[in-house]
Amino acid sequence: MKRILIIEKHPLYRAEICRLLRFDKYQVLQAENGIEGLNLAREKHPDLILCDVEIPGLDGYKVLESLRADTTASKIPFVFLAGRIDVDSHSRAMKLGASAYLSKLVSPSELLRVIATKLK
Repeated sequence: MKRILIIEKHPLYRAEICRLLRFDKYQVLQAENGIEGLNLAREKHPDLILCDVEIPGLDGYKVLESLRADTTASKIPFVFLAGRIDVDSHSRAMKLGASAYLSKLVSPSELLRVIATKLK
């Protein structure tokens, strides 16, 4: 069973994503801030990370940057979930090594499709 780490500050949104992923047979790890998420990623080695851009502690960009510099975690697919999409934010994420940059308004089916694609 593939393991996905969700780093998201909003408990209700995080819970909704967790339900969706568990229904689709993924094991789910959760963190509510960047520091907790970074520690979980290093400790549990998830198969994929879904991360909010704007999270307390370390923002999503710093989490990604730290993971890409860590040889044990540098290859984990990293998908941003953003409250707003703009060219500069998307560009910054991709330059840091993000696998995808999605709106939080993405449909459940599209989110699952992106996850399945990135896990291949």
